[in-house]
Amino acid sequence: MVNVFISHSSRDEYAVIQITRRLEALDSVVWVDNQQIQHGNNLSKKISDGMEKCDVFLLVWSKHAKESKWVEEEWTNAHSMGKDIIPCILDNTPLPALLQSRKYFDFIDFTQGIQELETAFSNRKSELCFTHPSPSLSETNPLINRQDDWSAQICQGATIQDLDPRAIIKARTEYKKKYPEKLLQIDEWDDITFLNKAKVTKQGKITYTAIILLGKEESEHFISPSIAKITWLLKNENNEDKDYQHFGPPFLLNSESVCAKIRNLTYRYLPNNSLFPVEVTQYEQYLLRETLHNCIAHQNYELKGRINVVEKPEELIFTNVGTFIPGSVEKVVAMEIPPECYRNPFLVTAMANLNMVDIIGSGIRKMFILQSKRFFPLPDYDLTEANRVKVRIFGKILDENYTRLLIRYNLDMRTLIALDKVQKKIKLKPDELKLLKSKKFIEGRRPNYFVSAKIAQMTNQKATYTKYKAFDKQYYQNLIKQFITQHKEVTRKEIEQLLIDKLPDNLDTKQRKNKINNLLNEMSNKLGMIKNIGSRTVSRWVLL
Repeated sequence: MVNVFISHSSRDEYAVIQITRRLEALDSVVWVDNQQIQHGNNLSKKISDGMEKCDVFLLVWSKHAKESKWVEEEWTNAHSMGKDIIPCILDNTPLPALLQSRKYFDFIDFTQGIQELETAFSNRKSELCFTHPSPSLSETNPLINRQDDWSAQICQGATIQDLDPRAIIKARTEYKKKYPEKLLQIDEWDDITFLNKAKVTKQGKITYTAIILLGKEESEHFISPSIAKITWLLKNENNEDKDYQHFGPPFLLNSESVCAKIRNLTYRYLPNNSLFPVEVTQYEQYLLRETLHNCIAHQNYELKGRINVVEKPEELIFTNVGTFIPGSVEKVVAMEIPPECYRNPFLVTAMANLNMVDIIGSGIRKMFILQSKRFFPLPDYDLTEANRVKVRIFGKILDENYTRLLIRYNLDMRTLIALDKVQKKIKLKPDELKLLKSKKFIEGRRPNYFVSAKIAQMTNQKATYTKYKAFDKQYYQNLIKQFITQHKEVTRKEIEQLLIDKLPDNLDTKQRKNKINNLLNEMSNKLGMIKNIGSRTVSRWVLL
């Protein structure tokens, strides 16, 4: 077991979450500096104690960390204590002079950094420790500075003849859309010059990026053992496979072919009880294109996985392999600046030049805005599975309360995301809960929150509100008394049958049974209204 102290800027929290998760999975004890603890002029006792106990001091280094007095105070104290300081470098910000001779983890390629971290810690023996002045784990497992970009590698033996001519023509068309001011110049360039300018090739040499985006189908072997495949799978309402198709390079053309397979039906709904239905397609074309292109751009091709597009009757699920580098979707949506690092920088640049992705950091945010304007649930990002990103796009309304709320009000993105979690029954963060309660948008107790009476009244959903809020205790007690009066004696099972569908819709079956149990206990033990004349397992309830 290794005790690890992590020092970082709060603005780099996305990286720390990933690092902490991986280290804890390897049975390391991780102490993350707490931004809630105030320093004063000296380190707090809690932080000092955390440093004293640590075997390894990981310094998550970036331009934000460089600007943080907190981080500077921590690493300089760790240095004075003789701790083994190992930087985890997120960008090209130079290390402090005292640390420049140290080996480090390179997280500029975030996936590679995570892999090096896991390899290094998983190969350590619990009785060993990091010893100064050699912070490397062992000669067989060095912490090396890797800045390789997989997507920029050259395919040995490949030529322009291995690229699809149709894809090159399409690439020229999209490049002209991206750079209309270069229209005349582009037509004068030969194919090699154009591909160099578009940063698909390097000095006329065919890159992995060129094969993925423009390569002929039979050219995929040039990136072996990595693979470049997209699988479309159609499922019916019973989750049974109905159809499928595999797509390889060139992704510039075949991404459109994948989207064309999706059945984009017309969806109708009646806003605010109008007699005139609104008709929209189930899926916004931009959402389909942006989600699939993000999968292509951020896929970890070295993991040899496929990009999957699963089509269900009322939703789409996109998956790609590799971690979600920013750490949280909320952070990406809130950011007004481009991400600071990409998994495949060369590939992302080429895709941007060919009008496939937007690198100004607004793609996912735009997806959220478009869905909210259509009054549909927001895209759902599932990051719980290691090395896999799953995105769910909804093609129907989940809760009419929220749809009517979006129609009526222009809500900010933070509120939209929090409300969307409520309708999907996703656990709220403390700040999201505080926000929605301050606006009186929700009621209920953790974890069963629901639309409040105020919103229900504004959206003409009073009946739905009552279903969630249900009735007071007296109502259920009277039902039980009346039931027993009518039948003289009743069993627990019969009482459950009476009440189960009258309890709040936001309670699951187990919670409803617990509610009934509490009602019976209170009526018998506290109020003396009823008693059980049967056994504990086979009850027979009568009136007193």
